[in-house]
Amino acid sequence: VARWGGATPAAEELSQPPAEPASTRGTVFSEEEYGAARLCGAAEARGALWGCSVVAGMYPDQAVDALVDFALCSGKPFAAVPCCVYASEFPNRRLPDGRVVTSFNDLLDYLQRTPQELS
Repeated sequence: VARWGGATPAAEELSQPPAEPASTRGTVFSEEEYGAARLCGAAEARGALWGCSVVAGMYPDQAVDALVDFALCSGKPFAAVPCCVYASEFPNRRLPDGRVVTSFNDLLDYLQRTPQELS
């Protein structure tokens, strides 16, 4: 699996499976209390990520890089539907020709790079 160059430290950490097997972890959420699945801390989030079969993000905004980082580092299939570019917050996002990612189309090109462009 090609690794995304410059994965975030959080994604690198999450790319290691949890030490505790999923079957021995406690309850991750309380549907009664919250009305929907809600993670209760970093350990539960890590377990949920490792327990999933696919990583998906609908309008993940600033988290799109971390979503892709984690999916590539963990070898999980993924889908992301990006929304906003946040060019000023991510000045290191570059296209193969060296241009900074400043438009939505640039962001799509950036997220669809080939494994050779990722290294």
